[in-house]
Amino acid sequence: MSDKYTYHYYGFNILGDSARALLAHAKVQYKDPRFGMDAWPEIKPTLPGGVCPCLELEDGTKIG
Repeated sequence: MSDKYTYHYYGFNILGDSARALLAHAKVQYKDPRFGMDAWPEIKPTLPGGVCPCLELEDGTKIG
């Protein structure tokens, strides 16, 4: 099975880890490109509402 989802979130552990735990518990395969605060200014405009976490679907739709 290919990764149908991409979960965009910071590379450190805070609120976004609960969603990662749910995805793992449901055995959903997903891409997990973690990023640091130094990359945030470049990534922020690409996310809906400029907020994190963000789940990107296979068709490119982003849900914030």
